[in-house]
Amino acid sequence: MADRAFELKKAWLKSYRAARVKLSNLKRQLWELQLSYESPRSPVINGMPHGSSGENPMDVYLCKKEMLEERMAEQKELMARHKSLLFQYMDTCSPDERLVLEKRYIDGESWEDVRRAFCKRRGYVSYTLRTVYRYHNAGIEHMRLWSGLL
Repeated sequence: MADRAFELKKAWLKSYRAARVKLSNLKRQLWELQLSYESPRSPVINGMPHGSSGENPMDVYLCKKEMLEERMAEQKELMARHKSLLFQYMDTCSPDERLVLEKRYIDGESWEDVRRAFCKRRGYVSYTLRTVYRYHNAGIEHMRLWSGLL
């Protein structure tokens, strides 16, 4: 049961990073859409008659852009709620545990970057990754999540 609870907490922490990736993908899609509309289209010169699809390209562009912007706004709202809950749950951890969890799951840093930040906070004393993992695991154990998750 304890392992299951630990894995559920860890999965929930990772879900914030997944939401950040999703938002990043939506931003990239919007950028690509804007780029594709702004770049001039080259005419097709093959001697064949050209028909019209009946759709105004500007309407299609605006519709796609609006849809992407709505999805981005929804994703940002979801992330804001999730981040707020993350901070509430991390308040039950020690400051060192919170630093490790925050750097890893909210900032999305690598383990080595988390270790560097941890060492900097502790007065530039050199700590191994094993020590950082220990604080990470202790932090997850100390997080008190709502009972519905477990």
